[in-house]
Amino acid sequence: MGNIDDVRDFVPAEEARVAPRLRAVDDRLFGGGDIVLDPPTIRRAGIASLNGRDRRTREIDILRTHMLRTLEAEGHRTLAIVSPRAGCGASFVALNLAVGLARLGERPVVLIDADLRAPELTARLRLESTSGLPQALGGFAATREILLPVRIGAYRLRVASGGSAVNPAELLASRGLREVLDEIEDELPGAIVVVDTHPLLDFDDTLALLPRIDKVLLVLRAGVTSARDVETAARLVPPDRLAAAVLNRHR
Repeated sequence: MGNIDDVRDFVPAEEARVAPRLRAVDDRLFGGGDIVLDPPTIRRAGIASLNGRDRRTREIDILRTHMLRTLEAEGHRTLAIVSPRAGCGASFVALNLAVGLARLGERPVVLIDADLRAPELTARLRLESTSGLPQALGGFAATREILLPVRIGAYRLRVASGGSAVNPAELLASRGLREVLDEIEDELPGAIVVVDTHPLLDFDDTLALLPRIDKVLLVLRAGVTSARDVETAARLVPPDRLAAAVLNRHR
């Protein structure tokens, strides 16, 4: 999934006037040994939400505040980032949204790479781990083992490393995912969990995990997402779980 240059959210105009408070996550949430991303890795990963002068940062902040308000209004904590097809920039949105939430510093943030066919985030961030989400879902690794403490600039979040699996849909549909999410809540009470997913219409992987997720952010792309794909995706995502849609207008 390529980077995008412009993210616009369909949200009320008043969201644009929110001035977020920027703080680092409380050091007590981390026991040291953070994985610190250097500037070249941050640039290559497409992290745009650290530069206040970048237009994309402002747009991500609007999206961040809208998503946080939506989750908090209903007492929810998990948000899946879903696109109909590859090339819509869902991983870019997931990563930058998670970093934007971490910049608020009010609640711990966990970013899960749940694309078990092509784990984009793990590759972008150049993370290495002996165990990843497939092992945790299968009961071969503890959730604590796959939650990597990552520092991006002055801000911190946990990244649940990904990995490929031969049976992604079966793993994501299993009770293992619910157990992982419950253990994240036990480990980091009140955490906001952002989940990057495989394209919705390619396989049934993302459909398999949606029952475990509170809300869905649908990522579309001008010139890539067809009207038919939008209609199909809208039918597959339960209406009460669709929080919003974002349209990537430029590459």
